[in-house]
Amino acid sequence: MAGLKNRSRSGRPPKIDHGIMKKIRRETQYWTAEEMHDHIFKLTNVSFSISYIRRIMKSWGYTMKVPVRIHVKRASRRCIKKF
Repeated sequence: MAGLKNRSRSGRPPKIDHGIMKKIRRETQYWTAEEMHDHIFKLTNVSFSISYIRRIMKSWGYTMKVPVRIHVKRASRRCIKKF
């Protein structure tokens, strides 16, 4: 049974403590990856790449919103329903 227990694993320790990352997660709601990068750098003086920040945000449940191109002369939804 002793051989089945999980042992500590070697590896690189995180640059930022888990508690600080929890605090950052609570503070942020609707930020872009660039804003999150600047905020983390301001608080901890640690710089991550934007792609890594996006991975962190995805693991926290954030989703990317892509702006939708709308034609200027397009009919409104109300007009389309009426038609």
